[in-house]
This record gives sequence, structure tokens and C-alpha cells, in this order.
Amino acid sequence: MSEKSKGKKTGAQQLTDDETANTIRHTGWKAVIGGAKNWNVAMVIISLLPLVIYLLALPYMPDIVPAHYNARGELDRWGSKYEGLFFPLFSLLMCAIWLVCEVPVERSAQKQSGSSTDQKTTVHTWVIGGCCMFVVFNVMNIWIIADAFSKGQGGVNIPLEPIMNVVTGLVFIVLGNILPNTRPNRLTGIRVSGAYKSRESWRRCQRFGGLAFIIGGVVLVVLGITVHSSSLVNTYGILAVLLVIVVACYAYSVYAGKKYGDIGGKMNHK
Repeated sequence: MSEKSKGKKTGAQQLTDDETANTIRHTGWKAVIGGAKNWNVAMVIISLLPLVIYLLALPYMPDIVPAHYNARGELDRWGSKYEGLFFPLFSLLMCAIWLVCEVPVERSAQKQSGSSTDQKTTVHTWVIGGCCMFVVFNVMNIWIIADAFSKGQGGVNIPLEPIMNVVTGLVFIVLGNILPNTRPNRLTGIRVSGAYKSRESWRRCQRFGGLAFIIGGVVLVVLGITVHSSSLVNTYGILAVLLVIVVACYAYSVYAGKKYGDIGGKMNHK
């Protein structure tokens, strides 16, 4: 094959590559959301369940139900049972926002790598994270309904904090396992400065963050099982674990940025 032919072939191949990159770059929102179709369907169903369950329970609930608890876990306001519809409707609003945000998540992953595989993996991680969030919403909604029946009929107190610690801990463990799959982007994952030094530093930070979430999740599950009261340990357990995770990830990112900042290639910061 002549050098000229080779040049033509190279040029044609370059054109094909450019077209492919352009297709990846300009993927429409329908294609982005459709790429994670099964997980998106699951997320919509999970986010819709609070409204369905609350509407089914509504006719049987007392007219006046617990409406607010203070920081010590003490009931300080009663309200109409219809006020409880706010939370299921909020769940649907969050689902809509989560779906819309899939597009900028995909765009951000494209800018950092240009790989369609990386884009899909990052979007899948984003949607699975959304599913986890709505599982927590469902648990809170069921507790609200159960508490309304219990308090309205003079029943026993059902503490929310231990339940939330266990559920949130399990969610943290799930997130910790999927976090290392997150590819470079600006909207999801462990997005600290050191992570953007190189692809290797990003990978290391996501792996460290995943481990931190798993350990934090185990701590929350243990707290939820062993502490059976509305104590400060339960009330602020989630916030304390999150704070430790944030500080640890930031500190590790500084280390990773210095040690691995020249490995794996730089990332596009535009």
C-alpha cells in the first residue's frame, strides 16, 4: 500500500473517529436516560411508592397525627394527616431532578474522558445512588405512617433514629461498593481537588472513598442495632460519620494528588 493510500486511510479513519467522538459528545437527553433504562424505571417506581403507600393508608389514619419532632426526639407539634403528603410529593420532585441531572452528569464525564463506556458507567452509578436515596425515603415514609397510627391511638413510641442509622448504614455500604466505578466527572463521586490531578489519582480517591463509606456504613449499622434510644449518639450518628468521611477523603486526596498526580494521564478541566 502506498504512503498516499495510507494517508487517505488514516484521514478516513480520523474522520470516523471524529464522528464517533461527536456522536458521544452530542448524545441527546433521551439517549442518556435510555442508556440506564432499567435502573431509571426502578428509580421511578421506588420514588413513587411513598405516595402510593401513603394514599392507601390515608383513609384509615387518625385525622390528627404527629407533625414535628425537636432535636431531642420529642413530639412538639400535631397536624393534619394531609400534611404527610408533602414527603411523598417531595420524593417525586427529587426523582424528576435526579433524572434531569443525568444529562449534565453524562456531559461532565464526556468532557473528562470522551469514552462512551465511562459515560455510561458514571450515569449508572448516579442512578443507582438515586435508587438508594429513595429507599431511605420509603423507610422514612413507612415510619411516618406507623408513627401516625401509633401516636394517634395512644400507642408506643417508635424511635426513628436507630432505624435510620441501620438503613443509612446499609445504603453507605452499597454506595461504597459502586463508588470505585465512577469515572472522572464534576458532579458525582469523590470530587476533591487532589482527585483531578490525574486519572490514577481519581481512581485512587474513588477507591478510598468507597472503603470509607463501607466502614462508615458498618459503624452506623452497629449504632442502630446497639443503641435503642433517641440519644445524641443516634441523633447525630449519621452527621458524625459523614463528617469523618469528608475529612478523611479530603486528606487522602492531598496525598493521592502528590503521589499519583503524574500517573495515568491528565484530565480535561474545561
